[in-house]
Amino acid sequence: MKDYKTRPGAKGSKSDKRRPRPVPNHRERPAREARGLLTGRPARPPALGGLRAAAGWLRGRLPVLVWGCCALWLAAGFVAGGWVLWRSPLQVVRLEGNARLEAAEVLEWGGLAAGMAMHQVDPYRVARRLAAHPAIERADVRRIYPGVAAIRIRERMPQLLLALADGRTVVLDGENVILATLPPGEASSRSALPRARGIPATPRRGARVTHPALARVRKLFATLDDLGFSPVKGTEVELLLPSRLALQFPGGHRLLLPAGRERAALALYRRLIARRPELLRGKSVLDFGSMSDEFGGRVVLAAARPR
Repeated sequence: MKDYKTRPGAKGSKSDKRRPRPVPNHRERPAREARGLLTGRPARPPALGGLRAAAGWLRGRLPVLVWGCCALWLAAGFVAGGWVLWRSPLQVVRLEGNARLEAAEVLEWGGLAAGMAMHQVDPYRVARRLAAHPAIERADVRRIYPGVAAIRIRERMPQLLLALADGRTVVLDGENVILATLPPGEASSRSALPRARGIPATPRRGARVTHPALARVRKLFATLDDLGFSPVKGTEVELLLPSRLALQFPGGHRLLLPAGRERAALALYRRLIARRPELLRGKSVLDFGSMSDEFGGRVVLAAARPR
C-alpha cells in the first residue's frame, strides 16, 4: 500500500486554520437580509450591543410596556379603593316596613351602630338576628357602599286574641306566635280582633302555641268568613270540652257547636235567621249538639238568663 502524506495547508491537516468570516457592514446588511427572505432562510437578529441596538429593542416593546404599566396602575387603584370602602364607617341605615316597631329597637336587634366599619356589617348575620325578633317575620339586609345599610322587614300581623286563665291576654299572629302579652283590662282596646278562650298557653313573647284546638278555632273563623257572617272581628270562641266549641257573637247569640260539624251547624243557624227569626227572639243560647244533619236538625233554644 502506498503511504500518502498530507501536505501542509491541505484540507484535513492539523495545520489547517480557518480564517474568521468578515462581518458585513451596515451597507451590506440590508442586502443580506433581503437575500435571506428570498431564499427562505431566517434573517439573523441584530445584536443587542450598543446604545443604538438597545434603543431599537426598547422602541419595539414600548407599547407593551406602556399598557402593562397602565394595567398595574389600574389594579393598584382598584385595590386601594376597595380597601378604603371596606374600611369605611357605617353612616346611613335605610329602614322599611316597620309599622309598629321603633327604628332603635330594630337596629339594636340587628347589632348595628353608627360608626362601625362596613366589613363588620354582615347582611346574612343581621338578617338572622332580625328574624329572631318575635314581631318580625322576615328581614332582607343589603350592604351598599359607601357607608349605607338597607333593611327591609315584614312584621307579624296580629290576628287573634287568646284569653288565659289568669286574666291576661296574648296576641297571636297567623302562625300562632305570641307577639305581646296584655294585662287584664287592656284587651278591650283591641276589640276588633277575634278572640279565643279556654286554650292553655305560656305567655312568653316569641313562643308558639301548639295546642290542637287552636287549629279548629282558626278553621271556624275561616268558615264564618266563607258563610258571610260579618264582621268576624270581635267574635269569641271558647273551648268548652276537648270536642266542643262555643261561639259567641258580639251582642248576639251563643252557639254550642258539635265537634267536626261546625260548618253544618252554622249553615243551619243561617237558615233559622233567614226563615224562622221568631224562634230566636229572646233566646241567647243555641245548642246544636243534637243536630242530625244540615237541613233537618234539632236545636235546643235557651232563653236569656237573668243577670
